[in-house]
Amino acid sequence: MFSIFPQLNTTRYNSILFSQIASLVSLRLFDESGTLESIRLRCNVPYQNIKLVCLSINFDIDLYLNSAEFTNA
Repeated sequence: MFSIFPQLNTTRYNSILFSQIASLVSLRLFDESGTLESIRLRCNVPYQNIKLVCLSINFDIDLYLNSAEFTNA
C-alpha cells in the first residue's frame, strides 16, 4: 500500500479530491480503511492497467510512485 497524499488540508480542492476518491471506492478500484483523518487506500487495479491509462493521458505515474510511502498492510 502507498500514500501519495500524506496530509490533506481542508480546501475546495480537497472536497473535489474526496469526491473522486469516493467514486473510485464505489467502483471497487480502491479499498478504503481508516478514518476521515487518516484515510488508507489500497489500489485493486493491476499496475499494468494503471500504466496504460497514464500513458494514454500523458501522465507520468512513476514520478508520484517514486515519492510514495509503501507499507505492507
